[in-house]
Amino acid sequence: RQGSVVLAASPALKKDFGIKTGSKLFEIPEDPRIHIVNPQMKLFIRVSTEITKLFYRFVPEKCVHTYSIDESFLDAGKE
Repeated sequence: RQGSVVLAASPALKKDFGIKTGSKLFEIPEDPRIHIVNPQMKLFIRVSTEITKLFYRFVPEKCVHTYSIDESFLDAGKE
């Protein structure tokens, strides 16, 4: 939709076109180098869950610090 916002853009697009996170779709110039990709949230959630499960295979639960669906930190220090 034209009112949608940019959630991510490559550094080159940001530099060449002045695109930034939060830009509206209607602000994006029509250019063959720009590819608009719709999110696939169901896939994103499934993969994120599998990655988190993988963390738990290698470090104790108390050492996995999940902050959001796509951001986790592992305390891999001495146990």
